Amino acid sequence: GDEQCWRRGVRGAGQMSFDDLPVECTRAVLDLLHWRDLCSVAMTSRGLREVSGDEQCWRNRCNRRFTEAERKQHASEAASTSSNQSWRALFALAVSRARHGTRAASARLAVPDNHRVHGKVFTEALAEIKAMSLECFVEFILSHESSPTLLVLAGLVECMTGNPTDTTRRDEVLSVLASVRKGAFAEREIRMQVWVLGRLDGHAPFRLRDDTVVFAGTLSELVLGDDEVWRVMRRGIKHEVRDMEIESVGPPRESFWGTLGT
Repeated sequence: GDEQCWRRGVRGAGQMSFDDLPVECTRAVLDLLHWRDLCSVAMTSRGLREVSGDEQCWRNRCNRRFTEAERKQHASEAASTSSNQSWRALFALAVSRARHGTRAASARLAVPDNHRVHGKVFTEALAEIKAMSLECFVEFILSHESSPTLLVLAGLVECMTGNPTDTTRRDEVLSVLASVRKGAFAEREIRMQVWVLGRLDGHAPFRLRDDTVVFAGTLSELVLGDDEVWRVMRRGIKHEVRDMEIESVGPPRESFWGTLGT
């Protein structure tokens, strides 16, 4: 009785509960939340759980977070692993794959500066974060200051080459690099050395000697540079590329004699 009187008094004062909002308004508010917060809100009441599970809401989230190519990739994977084909399940699968893939890729690429990683290891790390969206790249890689430089590079490769027909992706990636952590990741440097199969000589029945090509620069310079660099990293050791090594560039390591003060 007292509780009901108190509630009537509150309503009479012009206040209302969040549950009293029209469904359209509630859905519009929930649509602005991060997916983690949305899952938390869904556990507060039955009404919010029903609204937060609305398929149109999760479809909108999928369309905002993933490109068409990424959605097709995740839908294909979902069809082969689960009978639940809802938009919410698709979103959960894609985000979970990106999160766990980041951990696996980080374990492969967490090497000190000036230590080389073989091209095959880098390709294996790329496979772990396949179809990672730009938002997942920001959330699971760029948001952590401790992310290895080569892991950031792998995320950039996936974002830059995952959808070749997207001509606006370069500008989006540059904007993200410049804005996250005040552009600290954009200035990190990498160096890639590629051994390329020698060209055919039209005047001789054999190939010329193998070439060695070096790509070096900051991550932002690479994004602005030639697309061929990204294609080479995406393909890995295949076709004309005979071998490849990648390293993050840091301060020069002190020599043994330098440690002795000589």
